[in-house]
Amino acid sequence: MYSREIYKEKVENNGINIWRLLEFLLFKWKIVAGISAILFIAGVSVLLSTYKKNDTKVQSVEMEQLTENQQYKVNSILNAYEELHEMEDYKNNSAYMNLNAYECNSTVLQYLITDPDKDSFDVYKAFARDGKLKERITSEFGNEVVMPSDLLIISEYTRSNTLMPDTKNDILSVKIVTSDADLNERITNTVKEAFDEYHQYILPKIGEHKISLLDENSYVGADKTVEEVQKSFEIEFDRKKAQINNLESQLEGEEKEVLDRERGNTDNVTKDEQEKRPFPWKWVCVILALCIMVSTVIVSCYYILNGKIKSSEEMVSLFGIPYIGELLIQTDNVKNELLESRIELLCREIGKNCICLLLVGSRLCNIESCMDLMKANLAEKDINIIVGTNIDENPNDLKEAQKCGNIVLVFGINKTSYNSIDRFLQQCDTFGINVAGAIDIRN
Repeated sequence: MYSREIYKEKVENNGINIWRLLEFLLFKWKIVAGISAILFIAGVSVLLSTYKKNDTKVQSVEMEQLTENQQYKVNSILNAYEELHEMEDYKNNSAYMNLNAYECNSTVLQYLITDPDKDSFDVYKAFARDGKLKERITSEFGNEVVMPSDLLIISEYTRSNTLMPDTKNDILSVKIVTSDADLNERITNTVKEAFDEYHQYILPKIGEHKISLLDENSYVGADKTVEEVQKSFEIEFDRKKAQINNLESQLEGEEKEVLDRERGNTDNVTKDEQEKRPFPWKWVCVILALCIMVSTVIVSCYYILNGKIKSSEEMVSLFGIPYIGELLIQTDNVKNELLESRIELLCREIGKNCICLLLVGSRLCNIESCMDLMKANLAEKDINIIVGTNIDENPNDLKEAQKCGNIVLVFGINKTSYNSIDRFLQQCDTFGINVAGAIDIRN
């Protein structure tokens, strides 16, 4: 009969087998290595940050310690770098700078503005160049392309009127230049809608005048304006870089140090500083050794405190259940046949041709096929094997076990907990089920 009092006393007096602990550590070497690697990276990161922090204190110079002239020189270069970064961002991302100047989709809209008072043209010119037109283009196409308003090229000229010399006939030209025809068409339609709406808006404010779309022309080909602007921008971009290089060449040691720190270049360390502070390699070795020790302790504590059965011998020493043998999932016919023979002898010993194999604790993976094979082999010897899960989970398995009267407990080393075995044996004792032996599952 199973006695919990005796079990508890044995557990309290149960020692740790050092050789089994070492075997467990070798089996879990990947986990030990993984924890060691994480701790080592963290430790070395702290060491590097401390090393760099102390290293920069050797000859660290702040911006405020420079003279007014030195600060002006450093700030001028910093401002130039900001301008260069903005130019580079515009060059790489803007829709206009990414146009193929030799294959542009272009549409030219010519608006004729006729005004007896001769002042409405300036209003439309301001609207097209710097006003609501470009804001509308940016609003509608800003999510599609970068700075779409740059794709509008505004120009103007005056056409003489011999019949009405006192009436000024100004022409406002809007060229839309894009990389594809669809975008060009959509921007063109937006421009025309914007002019029509603005005409209705401005008419009551400035008085009677006329604006009409004089001509609309679309084509695909080279655009000299785009080519010239892009080349001019490249020249200006190179000039800005040359200016920065020239200014940096005039800096002295302290000025260069402050500039590097302000720009985030903290890797520039002088040769003298390197000689004063050699890299602490010995601390790297110490950190590595400590990490291995700590990870080994962590995995060892898990082994000791996880509450899982550590060996097949504990099934006998703690619970008093005879150990029959092991079932190998990675099929080993010789050992599995030996286990089948032992189960056969057990059945003969207890005078039964039926025995129930019940899994204790959580379900173990990939054991069904092995169980089925053993069940089939023993069936040929007139021994009926009933395979079931934990009786806590399936009441039908409990009924089958009670009907059979004899069970063999199936467990996994370092997988099945002491508590689950304890609960299992209590139920078997309550329902009068004989635990004839135990087998463990191994990969």
